[in-house]
Amino acid sequence: MVNLFSEIDMYRYLEAKKDKIVEHINQVPKNEILGSDEKKYCNYLLVKFRIGPLSIDRSKIHADEPEDITLRSNNPRYDSFFKGLSVKPIKGTRITIYIPFGGDSELIKVQPSSHIIWSKVANVHSNEIVLSYEYDPHTNLATTKQLIEKEMRYIEDNINNQKNQIYFFNNSLIEFITSALNKRKAKIQKDDMFLTSLKIPIKRKENSIKFKPEKVKIKLAVKKPKINNPKPEFELEYTHYQYIVKIINDMGEFLEKASKAIRQLKEEDLRDLFLAMLNSHYENQASGETFNKSGKTDIIIKKDGKNLFIAECKIWRGDKLFMDGIDQLLNYLTWRDTKTSLIIFNKNGNFTKIVTKAKQLIKSHPNFDGDVQYHGESCFEYKFKQKNDPERNIFLTLHLFGLSEND
Repeated sequence: MVNLFSEIDMYRYLEAKKDKIVEHINQVPKNEILGSDEKKYCNYLLVKFRIGPLSIDRSKIHADEPEDITLRSNNPRYDSFFKGLSVKPIKGTRITIYIPFGGDSELIKVQPSSHIIWSKVANVHSNEIVLSYEYDPHTNLATTKQLIEKEMRYIEDNINNQKNQIYFFNNSLIEFITSALNKRKAKIQKDDMFLTSLKIPIKRKENSIKFKPEKVKIKLAVKKPKINNPKPEFELEYTHYQYIVKIINDMGEFLEKASKAIRQLKEEDLRDLFLAMLNSHYENQASGETFNKSGKTDIIIKKDGKNLFIAECKIWRGDKLFMDGIDQLLNYLTWRDTKTSLIIFNKNGNFTKIVTKAKQLIKSHPNFDGDVQYHGESCFEYKFKQKNDPERNIFLTLHLFGLSEND
């Protein structure tokens, strides 16, 4: 039995996660720390320790057939009349509801900082919350239905309240892991220097230990269009496209607040950070510098060989190159590619001016077909026409991030 969302608060849970990361890094053999590619090792640790937020799909909730049970009478006059005697049992009914969930199951016990004042004990088996309800023939079933719906909303509200803290934690992992690795390397080097000063030879293994990144549990949700082809094409659900847009935004906003050393990274290194974050959510299905149609895309997410999402990363270098970047992204798209992003890094200051200019320029593109929605002060979703098929629409989200190197 589990006390849902009330056994440990989120702050202590996240701090314990950080302690596990540091403990893991400190226990890794130094040959592995010193001999492995730093970027790949950071990505490996990112995948290993990223928290998968909980999610519930209401369409998959199901219940057992109602079960006949025996209940003790709840009639106070009946009990009073037979005081001191055994109370005659009455027939009742039990229904058991199963709520499947995705994400890290231990989060079921974690109380978010903003939480609903509510207590519920339930069984949790194989990524399912199991809730049981009992009632007798005199019970108002409408009241029972309201109780079930109320408790369902409580579960969903707690999950949603967890997500903001989890997003922030996941987006800060790269810097935290890099810092912990650097501290471990510094300690190893300091210890080696001390031994060297004592003129005691250091025995090292010839090869560093190899590792394989572990797969995360979250899988990419896709849908198959309702068509008559025997082999239907995969299509990224719009809600999942919105989730990818949020991941990119969260990562970019984190980089805006990061140290100057991170903001000074080159375009391809910044792209790799976004790839690492996307792969931590989507089980290593994102890749970079991948051939597609007329060139190499910066970021592409595939499912069974089919493109689901394509993005291009650019550093702002003026109006013409910005428009060229849009053309480059559109040229990469095949007829089946409809979910895209253009990620722009501004490193020269005057960010407000650049955002305004980019919004004006993108609407002047000949393939521009309208606004869809704004996701924030520097993230805008538009509808575009395919270059070779104006009847075919695509979603293009423009992300702009201020990574000034002069701050």
